[in-house]
Amino acid sequence: MDPVRAGLIERVEDEFGVSVSEAEALQARTAGDLHILLMGKLKRTDALLLSRALYQTRRALADGLDIPRQAIAPATRLAELLPLVWRVERWNAITKNVGGQFPRLCHSRQLQDRIMLASMAAASLPVIALWWALYALDWVRGIWALLFSMPAALGFLLIESRVDKHLLIATEKWATDLPCETVQDLAEQLVELNPPVLQGGFGAGPAPSSEDVWNTLARVIMESGSCEQGMVLPRTAIAELEKVD
Repeated sequence: MDPVRAGLIERVEDEFGVSVSEAEALQARTAGDLHILLMGKLKRTDALLLSRALYQTRRALADGLDIPRQAIAPATRLAELLPLVWRVERWNAITKNVGGQFPRLCHSRQLQDRIMLASMAAASLPVIALWWALYALDWVRGIWALLFSMPAALGFLLIESRVDKHLLIATEKWATDLPCETVQDLAEQLVELNPPVLQGGFGAGPAPSSEDVWNTLARVIMESGSCEQGMVLPRTAIAELEKVD
């Protein structure tokens, strides 16, 4: 994509808070095409939330990794952007660039298994100790031993889940696995975590009018320096804007 067009698309994304893919940008041949594209994205639907989440995800990754936003596509694999060597450090930087909750790195399967075993061992100690004490007091003989097994098992599961949760939190700095595979997957998780935040932005509330979107788009084009004042028309070709700069 031409640098001038890429810069204009980034300004449009920043103003409207939605993501515009490279394919969509290349298909928009005129300012009117951009206007139609934005009107479609700004409808109050789930697609708008995903587009805004994708915009925030790409911007956070670009800022945190210091790479061009246009180099990050929805299908880009996170493992390619975040090598294991400095993944934790960069992930923390990316998290700070997102205005809302952001998925955390996950523990590896091997570490999760070890934490679970430790939790099971910790949970079994009080249950076994209680069972032995009641047995020593001759309170759980015969049929009572069988009846006690159910609450004992429930107590074990409750303690194990609590211990496991606290151990995962305590060892969060050891988590290095990515929560998903692609940028698109990460944006979808962002939608689940931040629906109220993503519903804000340009034209919060009812869907913005066509006139409001066009006036804002025309202002962005003029402020970008890609067109002279008062010269933005729906039929204005994006190729002409590229030549002006």
